[in-house]
Amino acid sequence: TEQTKSISHYQSVTVPRLHKLSASTIPLLMGGGVEGAQMQCTEHTIDVAIIGAGMAGIAAAHETDRSNSDISYVVLEGQSHIGGRMRSKQFGSIVVEEGANWIVGTSTANNPVYALAQKYGLESAVQNWDDIVTYENGKFVSDDDIRWDDFAAAYHCLEANAELRDLGDIDNSDDISARDLLTDCGWTPTSVLDDEIEWMTIDWEHATVPERISVNGGFPANHHNSFGAQDRLVIDPRGYSYVASQMASELNPGSV
Repeated sequence: TEQTKSISHYQSVTVPRLHKLSASTIPLLMGGGVEGAQMQCTEHTIDVAIIGAGMAGIAAAHETDRSNSDISYVVLEGQSHIGGRMRSKQFGSIVVEEGANWIVGTSTANNPVYALAQKYGLESAVQNWDDIVTYENGKFVSDDDIRWDDFAAAYHCLEANAELRDLGDIDNSDDISARDLLTDCGWTPTSVLDDEIEWMTIDWEHATVPERISVNGGFPANHHNSFGAQDRLVIDPRGYSYVASQMASELNPGSV
């Protein structure tokens, strides 16, 4: 900011401010969620306040350090952990991710997230999206009995139509839902298996059902492929958030 701001009486967790890292070296104020932690009122005069210690917040702090070491800043986090949606949990003998799971688009060398994963040695495995086993009512279902090809043809039709709308080759003044366009393209789900195909391709990607997806606003849905089609599943026992923790450990301790 152009003017120096004062953040007064911000309640911060004193111990620990940052999981498994020295609180005295990180310009990070953590919020609630640590049982029994003592609360105190503190006052800092700073140049920049970064809200949230997710990947965006930690990256913003890194950029602030890189661009101007004279700028003071603080990262404010309301939870007891850093990493935002990067959050893992012990499940039996393994660690499973509760939020972010994949490094999306690792076929090219310029994916910044994959570069960070490689820098910090985050363990991951190539995801084979075609390796799918289907069961219905406890019984194995052969791929020959699933309408993969029918849906693929309709989905290709939907994406082609959406691309023409995006280019202005088709009038897009009247929007249409993904459901209506899939129907126009010859696809109507008639079984639980059909619903499964839709869920994997549409509901999961868009976090909602086709009836609620705008074709003009939601397609073509290829923004996540800008770094290539290959994805990697994070399997590191330290969790995906290890990347954010390592980035946080590199922040300038004299920034606050």
